[in-house]
Amino acid sequence: FLDQLGAVIGDSTLHRGLLRYYNTCRFKHPEPIDVRRVMEKESGLQLDWYFDEWINTTRDLDYAVSGVMGRGDSTYITLARKGEMLMPVDVALVGTDGATTWYHIPLSLMLGGRNEGSDGHAFSAMPPWLWTAPEYVMVVPVPLSGLRSVTVDPDGRLADKDRSNDTVELPTGTQGIIRP
Repeated sequence: FLDQLGAVIGDSTLHRGLLRYYNTCRFKHPEPIDVRRVMEKESGLQLDWYFDEWINTTRDLDYAVSGVMGRGDSTYITLARKGEMLMPVDVALVGTDGATTWYHIPLSLMLGGRNEGSDGHAFSAMPPWLWTAPEYVMVVPVPLSGLRSVTVDPDGRLADKDRSNDTVELPTGTQGIIRP
């Protein structure tokens, strides 16, 4: 639960939140709502959806890269939520030069996103993924021929049910559409 929360708000924010929780609730009888309130204050994000998903449901979590398409100097990457559980998603693109570019896609329910650098590396924030949409298309300013791979949840932080669909390796010189 806490490791997944760290993936949502960032590890450094989680650690500060736990210290704040201890200082706020010591010598008291805290409830789960107290944890949520402290983490929301520390992160500046709405987290009621997270606590509801992890405490009150038995939904499974599964995200996938479902398509990669080049169009001019841009690449369109389609991500799919195959499970019912909602989570923000990180995506790593590895270029043909070996450089990795990180992206963070927050959920619209969060009313914001994780702070850059709170998880150990810099990333570009993308527009939020609407919680009602089963797919998300991200457009990156890199030609398809300049990419080697696309990976959702590159750190392996999410409790993803099927990791076999999290990475798409692109053949050298790819110009068209890749559907895993």
